[in-house]
Amino acid sequence: MENELTKDRILHCLNYNQETGIFTWIISPCHSVPIGKTAGTKLARGYLHVRIDGHVILAHRLAWFLIYGYWPIYIDHINGNTGDNRITNLRESNNRKNQQNQKRHRAGKLVGAHRVRNRKGGDPGISGGKSWKSVICLNRKKIYLGVFKTAMDAHRAYIEAAKRLEERIA
Repeated sequence: MENELTKDRILHCLNYNQETGIFTWIISPCHSVPIGKTAGTKLARGYLHVRIDGHVILAHRLAWFLIYGYWPIYIDHINGNTGDNRITNLRESNNRKNQQNQKRHRAGKLVGAHRVRNRKGGDPGISGGKSWKSVICLNRKKIYLGVFKTAMDAHRAYIEAAKRLEERIA
């Protein structure tokens, strides 16, 4: 569906400010929306979506398409703020990287990626209480990274392993 919209049509309807990440209407999409109004509706997890000619598109995907000219499979918000659609905050990603950068639930659980059993945890790949276990997954197999005295040490081990795996895969 995204592929049916052209860059010319989008630019005819919307203005995108790369520095703020905000879309505004150049033409009014309906009688209740004035020209110049901020485009997009906020979804439950903070993402914005914009409706153009019956197509509903996530704003970060729209921004990427306008700047780079193609629709990637995954886009990651670098700072984790799903409402921040500045082009400098967006990067093309893969599913694993995108999941690792997701925000944590208020209960300390990561949204959508590795589930942490202990509410005291919250960082991806670690769990524990008195001691902290660190684990990372590759090709649906768990790789045990060790037991650590602090959550911070366990998290560092996870981050280092993720970087090493990323270098091996790339």
